[in-house]
Amino acid sequence: MTSTRQVEVGQRYRTASAPGGPLPIVWQVVAIYLPWQGGFEHARLKSDNDRAETMTLACSVIADKARFIRIE
Repeated sequence: MTSTRQVEVGQRYRTASAPGGPLPIVWQVVAIYLPWQGGFEHARLKSDNDRAETMTLACSVIADKARFIRIE
């Protein structure tokens, strides 16, 4: 069965940054969930640089190429 998700556990993304801006941070997706019934799918991310640093974002934000770039 093929998944239709844009964002999946194990994928890695780097933050998109403007020239002269801060260095990009690499994040790995460690979990995907629905925070409430009927809500938007969210992903929990951990920083590759500092494994203690985490954040949770809507998957639509992570899939936005103006904000994050997937690392193959």
